[in-house]
Amino acid sequence: MALSKETVYVYLTCEYDTKTSQTVYSALLFSESRRKPLFARLESILKSSWKGSRLKELSVLQIDARNEKIARDLLRALFSSNQADGLFLDYTEGNSTKNNFEWMSFIKQLSQSLQNKNGVIVYDPQNIRPSTINTGLKKGALHAETLKEDCSDSIGLQISSFLGQIQVEQRNELNQAMMEMFSRELKIDKHFHSINGDMLWITSQLDQDQSKLVMQAISMNPALVHSGLIEKMIRKKSSYKEYQNLLEIIQEGIDPEALAQSSGNNIESKASNVRKKSMQLDGPLQKLTQ
Repeated sequence: MALSKETVYVYLTCEYDTKTSQTVYSALLFSESRRKPLFARLESILKSSWKGSRLKELSVLQIDARNEKIARDLLRALFSSNQADGLFLDYTEGNSTKNNFEWMSFIKQLSQSLQNKNGVIVYDPQNIRPSTINTGLKKGALHAETLKEDCSDSIGLQISSFLGQIQVEQRNELNQAMMEMFSRELKIDKHFHSINGDMLWITSQLDQDQSKLVMQAISMNPALVHSGLIEKMIRKKSSYKEYQNLLEIIQEGIDPEALAQSSGNNIESKASNVRKKSMQLDGPLQKLTQ
């Protein structure tokens, strides 16, 4: 007699930051047998109060010194249970080819997590378009059912969204110390994994020698990954020499964002324009943090 497959619910949400064009997909995986008791515990924590304060909404915008303990208790209860797995995709919006590659890489990774299991993808159509889900399932060969829920009524979607918000806020200054604390909680948990879509796409488009130069430049200034500059160079089919120039320019301390926004036919002309603008403003170039 064949054994029945385990059913796993995947709570999938998407967060987008208009300031940085950052997109984060967050997927939380729960087995059917453990989902309800864990959700009951998490809902109880969310409804609790601490020194008279409550967390009205599970959102990073609502967290302050009066209620952050509730959010921390919620995350610790989730992680300590060892009853959930998580997968994140973090990338910067670019051209459709790049974004499709990143999305499908995420779906394929999710498919591996659901091997030999009955998967149920739970999402809010107000947050993620059904066509995005259906296309991902079809092209990624992910065999799973779909279930639509309202995020405001779903503790699973709320927590998934909250974890995605934490990923987004790592790039912003809002509640920076608090977000770093929550990020540490995420990083130490072996069941939660994050895919850097920008880095994944960059390395897939470059040869070994080009990739080595770019990785050196990124190690000097990680902001280069999300600046869009390397994406532009890849689209222009930049030469090995241009990537050498990029490394030298990053070593010089020129801001990647300024380079990405500067006019110029190649990386050298872009850097020259940034230098000229800096001299006109009579201010130093933005140097790397020592």
